[in-house]
Amino acid sequence: MRYTNTNYILAGLIIEAVTGQPAVDEISRRILLPLGLFHTYFPAPGDNWLRSPMAHGYEEVDGEQADVTDFPASDAGLSGSLVSTGEDTTAFITALLDGRVVPRAQLDQMMDTVPMPGSDGAIDYGLGLMKISLPCGVTAWGHGGDIPGYHSFMAKTFDGPAISVTLTQDPDTASPASDPRIAMMESLYCAGS
Repeated sequence: MRYTNTNYILAGLIIEAVTGQPAVDEISRRILLPLGLFHTYFPAPGDNWLRSPMAHGYEEVDGEQADVTDFPASDAGLSGSLVSTGEDTTAFITALLDGRVVPRAQLDQMMDTVPMPGSDGAIDYGLGLMKISLPCGVTAWGHGGDIPGYHSFMAKTFDGPAISVTLTQDPDTASPASDPRIAMMESLYCAGS
């Protein structure tokens, strides 16, 4: 098993073949609306701005910090065009681990992981879910996303709170150990360990 964004595009095509409906409509109807994730949406084709209020995203372009917020967000398709808030992503990961998104047998399949190359054993990938093994021995489950100007991550332990982090510029990390998103999880889950 190997992580690739193409898998999410293929999953969307399967959803459409089985239901006869656009995948974004099925995801909205079956997951987003029932969970009350009203600030989570798929941008329409051609939308170049996020809904307000929004944070602007920045990247280094030709050695200078540049605002890269103006981009066609729908271009990533099901591999990365879903837009959300921290509140909605923590509500989603909580619902997923509580068994309110998929049955437990399917959640177990999502949690069947393989090591992520270059993660020094800190991150394993499953089916749309990552296992994060923190240095204090705590295991969190979540997923992240990276597009120009926005670098996010949501995670939760089974018995702890959920966390959602979005950085509006590239954290430029060489390994998970130097990623500030991982450091924030360590602060939340490893304090007092």
